[in-house]
Amino acid sequence: MGWGEGARNLTPPPRLGNSAPDTRRHETEPALRDWLQGHDRERHMAGYRNWCGMLHPLHAILLAFPIALYSYAVATDIAYLNTAQIQWSNFSAWSITLALFFNGLVVAWAIIEAIMARRSPGLTRGLIYLAVVAVMFIIGLVNIFRHSQDGWASVGAPGLIMSIICALLALVAGWLLHSRSTVREVVQ
Repeated sequence: MGWGEGARNLTPPPRLGNSAPDTRRHETEPALRDWLQGHDRERHMAGYRNWCGMLHPLHAILLAFPIALYSYAVATDIAYLNTAQIQWSNFSAWSITLALFFNGLVVAWAIIEAIMARRSPGLTRGLIYLAVVAVMFIIGLVNIFRHSQDGWASVGAPGLIMSIICALLALVAGWLLHSRSTVREVVQ
């Protein structure tokens, strides 16, 4: 209902003379209240509609850090295995630690979105995304424990493999997150 159509229905009933104001509910008031509540709910829930296709910018920014940092950890692990300079192992550990911090924020965001969108048609894809970022977090946690060991054992083949897996999972999570917003825009 546009303003032109509804304006005549939103006027209160006329008063008769000096009588007391009419306290009975106007017939369009429940419809207006429902419209306002629906409009307010739409505006309020706009940030929680990621499963329906809207991508919240903050979520995308938070996911960008694990993508970059896990990829950087792969590069520094390879550099450490080629040069045996301990500083490359330190760079890997710092990178993985920061990636875990942001990955934890992404996992928390994904859990909240899954709870908020439990009846949404895109929930299955959202749960897959949640599983990917949760597995990425768990493997990253095991990887940082591996990198905190001393000497050559800190990286080795297992550390490099876990870094590669985390980087690939981060890329898959980014693809899942961004592809669902693109599909929604094409459909509309």
